[in-house]
Amino acid sequence: MVDIPLELSESLKKGECVLFVGAGLSEGLPTWKELMEPLAEELGLNPDEAKNKDPRIIASWYENKFERSKLEEKIVSRLKKDVPLTKTHEIISKIPLKAIVTTNYDHLLEKAFCSHCPSDLWLFVLASKGLLLRFVLFPEDAEQLIEDIKKALDVDRED
Repeated sequence: MVDIPLELSESLKKGECVLFVGAGLSEGLPTWKELMEPLAEELGLNPDEAKNKDPRIIASWYENKFERSKLEEKIVSRLKKDVPLTKTHEIISKIPLKAIVTTNYDHLLEKAFCSHCPSDLWLFVLASKGLLLRFVLFPEDAEQLIEDIKKALDVDRED
């Protein structure tokens, strides 16, 4: 068992914490390499060459050739699979959080939280300097939190 510092434990109980979530949470969905395979094919890359390329490079080439919106459309369409929530999603959805920040394109976090608080979610997407961040916010202080995030990332407009 992990010892949670008292200060963190108290902050969690008060709903003062922000959770940062990466791709490891989304079990059952394609990996970045798997997402990029059809895009590499569309780009005319040799399948053997594509297997050895960093998926971020393939995504960058695809974006340069077809525009960012088409890249995002392709990724999101592959992630719309009906994947069951993991035990971790269920646990996270029961923690009182101030917000969740994720680089994931899937909507499993929203799905997990909607069963508990359907009217209490805000979704905010911020693209800045090549980084896409999705924020799942709860209405209390949401507008102020968005402004604070923009300031911290030095962003003065939504892309």
